[in-house]
Amino acid sequence: MPFRVERPARFQPPLDSSRPIILFAAGTGVAPYRAFIQERAQASSPGTCWLFLSLRSPEEFLLGEEFKSAAEAGFLRLSVAFTREGGDLLFDPERGFVVSPGPRRRVQDLLAANGIADELFQLLQTREDGGDEASIYVCGRSGFASTVVDTLSREFQRTIDARERPFRYASAADLLRRLAGENRLVFELHTDARPIADESRWISTSEVAQRNNAKAGYWLILDHVVYDMTEFAELHPGGRSIVHAYAGMDAGHGYTRAHAQQPDVDAMREMYRIGRIRPLSFEDYAAVVAGPNGLTRISCRAAHRAWVRALHLVVEMQNVHVADWGLQDSQISPVEAASERGPYKLSRAAETHLRFLRNSLELLRRETLPGLWSISRGIFAPEASETWMEERLAHVSSDQRSNYVKALSVELVDDTQRWLESPGQLTIALAAAREEDTRLLEELKNTLTHGVQVFEEFEVETRQRGSEALIASCRRAMAEVQGYYERLDAKWRCIFETPPLRRGRTSTHWPAATIVRLHDSEFWLLEEFPEQRIAVLHRTPLPASSLGALAADNDALLSALRDEHRHFGLVVDTREAPLRNDKAFEQTMEKLRLELTSRFQRSAVLLDSALGELQVSRLERDEGRNTFITRSVSAAFRFAAGGR
Repeated sequence: MPFRVERPARFQPPLDSSRPIILFAAGTGVAPYRAFIQERAQASSPGTCWLFLSLRSPEEFLLGEEFKSAAEAGFLRLSVAFTREGGDLLFDPERGFVVSPGPRRRVQDLLAANGIADELFQLLQTREDGGDEASIYVCGRSGFASTVVDTLSREFQRTIDARERPFRYASAADLLRRLAGENRLVFELHTDARPIADESRWISTSEVAQRNNAKAGYWLILDHVVYDMTEFAELHPGGRSIVHAYAGMDAGHGYTRAHAQQPDVDAMREMYRIGRIRPLSFEDYAAVVAGPNGLTRISCRAAHRAWVRALHLVVEMQNVHVADWGLQDSQISPVEAASERGPYKLSRAAETHLRFLRNSLELLRRETLPGLWSISRGIFAPEASETWMEERLAHVSSDQRSNYVKALSVELVDDTQRWLESPGQLTIALAAAREEDTRLLEELKNTLTHGVQVFEEFEVETRQRGSEALIASCRRAMAEVQGYYERLDAKWRCIFETPPLRRGRTSTHWPAATIVRLHDSEFWLLEEFPEQRIAVLHRTPLPASSLGALAADNDALLSALRDEHRHFGLVVDTREAPLRNDKAFEQTMEKLRLELTSRFQRSAVLLDSALGELQVSRLERDEGRNTFITRSVSAAFRFAAGGR
């Protein structure tokens, strides 16, 4: 059986050996700490090394002789809990470590002893606050780590509550988050394989979908296992954004890729395992339905998967939407309060709304909802019109109200400076857009959740007992899209009184006297600026009908490149690109990414969200490329032109 040894990069002692370290271990989890202690023993002035060790019996304490010199030197402090047979471990200068009769204890009992938590608390404080900036390390099984973190949180909270003067952190959770962010709370965990039959809790997919916000918590699915990541998000070494981005859905591909070669971070996840996705049983029935590639047979199980995919897509859109709008509630300047809406925030808000229309809503209108209707009608209502959803959504899209909303949304971005002349009016209009965008995603999530719940409730009898409810959910989703345009149209007409005229683009982002168009297709627009020796590649907002069509267009684009482009800089503008990051898509795009990097002297990727930056940065790292990634148009052009 092939295997490899992975050494967690973060599980290292501090470079400053005078800083205290607090070590927690259960059983064989003490192994890495032997090296920690040996290294510290060689230092000229070693800081305190306080080891909390959990063993089943005194017979398992086998490192007495090894630890004796460190204890004699005065820097090793050992607190041991014997969980099954009991006993107290004492250090005798002549005999070394000896065991005397004592009660059975667990690690939480050691931490709850008088004064221990207060002492640890003080060691962890910054030197500015009178502490020693100690670091905490936890090694053992995930259950042991959960116990350590929960106990520390509880005991530290008592310490904070007992303080008479205000403390830097409002809660113990804030303190632990800060420690994790400073790499002073580190885990090296291992888990045991758990048979499916031993799972203590079965959880429905529909329940997980509701857990992607601060109020309900942040759950996600990995390999059919459900994790409550609410607290883990705050301890996550990369920040909470990665966890929040995949909350409420099956995060297998994206989350796994984000944590590739990070076994320490990945192992921490097991601390928050809460159950497993409940398996469903369906009847052995299939129907022929019309799909994008022609007629195909779809089973009830496949129909259920289609509803789950649609639900997870909307949940992912919600997560991205919240992340994008998060800028509006952030302080971006020391002289501007978080609640203020200056020109920068307003222009970004307009871009966020337009991106929602072009990426999220357009994908739902063109692919997701028509596809869901086609599958559901074919199995559960074959008498219904095959093209009903597509026709209704096309009618909504061409309606005067939706045209007004779409035209004005583009105008707010293209002619931002003119709109900023009336910032109060613009602020109200963008707040209305944010409210309606958020409302539509929530409505669609609830509707799709209801559809998934029909499968979960009836299982093998879904076709007999749930057909009407599923078709009703499809129709409700269409009505929600229509209602979105109607409400936003009414609000904007009221705000602006007289609809503004579309004046077209008043300026261009690309400062060039000559523009040569090299490739113009459904998915790509490649333009060359000879004077500046820059090429700009735009990704259109149109989603690919198939990966084969996208790959063919990619090849056509590459054939338009010339040898002299090796002396050009490239700007890849992905701000309008449809949302997609599954494994098959990334493999399709890999050739284009590698070719563009090698065919141009330097490359910059222009994105419009922090989440996009994270995703592209991971790809760059995984593929060994060094592309400049930015959300600034001017920065992208400066880099492509040879400057920073």
